Amino acid sequence: MIIHFTLNGAPQELTVNPGENVQKLLFNMGMHSVRNSDDGFGFGRFRRNYL
Repeated sequence: MIIHFTLNGAPQELTVNPGENVQKLLFNMGMHSVRNSDDGFGFGRFRRNYL
């Protein structure tokens, strides 16, 4: 599927597979500071985001 979004003010378009991990997608785009909300450091109640 194709997704469209804005990242740091710049429009983006990605072709992704359903079920891909959003954190990994952003990391592969160079966004290495994306936090894992399940890492136990603050927001442990929330689940990882998947497409």
